[in-house]
Amino acid sequence: GAAADQARMAALHGGEQALGGQAAAAQLQRGQQQLAAASASVQPPAPPSEHPPAQPPAVHCGQCGTPAPAGARFCARCGAALAT
Repeated sequence: GAAADQARMAALHGGEQALGGQAAAAQLQRGQQQLAAASASVQPPAPPSEHPPAQPPAVHCGQCGTPAPAGARFCARCGAALAT
């Protein structure tokens, strides 16, 4: 009678919940696969250049005009003292 009907209803609803759980699990798996595919297509940032960009020399030799790196005290070409 009524008890059997309630048991059938409980079994039916439990089955629906199980199917819903399977559907949710399948949807979760699809989402994880899509995320993995999207992550795989993202390129990591390029590593920094091995050489920093060239900067203009801070000084030029007053004697021969050769450029000198910042902080140099003497010209590498003629040996003249550089203005500091």
